[in-house]
Amino acid sequence: MTLRIFLKGMTMNSGKTLFAQLMDFLPWSTFNRYVARYGGDKGVRALSCAE
Repeated sequence: MTLRIFLKGMTMNSGKTLFAQLMDFLPWSTFNRYVARYGGDKGVRALSCAE
């Protein structure tokens, strides 16, 4: 099977990203708690994880 035949049926994702789907399900308070717990904003100069 060539790559061209393999990719023929595949299309680009036209929906939401996995992260966007997760954030629809997860409350912002929980997300902020995880960012604080695991140091998600450590070393960030301009944009925080929530931005």
